[in-house]
Amino acid sequence: YRDFPVLGAASTEAAGASLSAARQGRYTAFYDRMFETDGRPTREKVIATVRAAGLDELRTARDMTSPAIQNEIRK
Repeated sequence: YRDFPVLGAASTEAAGASLSAARQGRYTAFYDRMFETDGRPTREKVIATVRAAGLDELRTARDMTSPAIQNEIRK
């Protein structure tokens, strides 16, 4: 899969969280929960999905701002 954050800032946050989920071996859990509901991503939806997918919240927050993940999103 490749995340394309084209729906604004929250979409970029969701892409960062999904890359963190992949690092944590939880990509499918995050992806499935993220797309269970309709509508655009929001910060609240990303946070709720991180929790529902069982991700380490602190690690996810660090990962989302890491240069490696930011570079991957830009690619």
